[in-house]
Amino acid sequence: METKKDSQRQKVYKWERNVAAHFKSEMWGYEFSTEEAAKFATKIWNKYKNKFCFNFGKYDYCSKVKVKKVGGSKCCMKSGFYFMDRERSRTKDGRSRLYKKMHLTLHGHNKHIVLHEIAHALAPITSHHDKYFVGIYMYLMSKYLNFDMKWMIDNANDWGVEFTFKNGDPYYSVRQSASVKTGYLQEKV
Repeated sequence: METKKDSQRQKVYKWERNVAAHFKSEMWGYEFSTEEAAKFATKIWNKYKNKFCFNFGKYDYCSKVKVKKVGGSKCCMKSGFYFMDRERSRTKDGRSRLYKKMHLTLHGHNKHIVLHEIAHALAPITSHHDKYFVGIYMYLMSKYLNFDMKWMIDNANDWGVEFTFKNGDPYYSVRQSASVKTGYLQEKV
């Protein structure tokens, strides 16, 4: 059952299946190993963390996404941060070393699903499948799957899927470091 916070979840799932079908991309399937999925997710996380919203503070350091292969039919991105093992729990300058956790089923080991799940990590923590998540997800699909952004925007409007390319964190501009710029269409799509 959908909660009020995640009111467009089913609409987003139907829309993303339609997008995948249009671009002749398989939503489910085994494209790469768990290690390769972790490497792909970590690459995206490190490139975009704290760019779409403020994901963590200056006292923490999170540079890894660990992927666990799970049974069943549901993939997920855990919303919290997890401490590295004791020997490597701090950086040289004393910051906590953290990682993100992603669970993928056997048929979720592909770019499409990894992008969906990493979009959850990059979106505001309360976002679920709201307009901020969809905007980030659309950007990642255009960047890493070469899907046409204009077509996805038009299609999302046709399906009534809400999205935005504005920053979803109301405190982002206050907390951001001087080196991180607001907004996420800094690169040309």
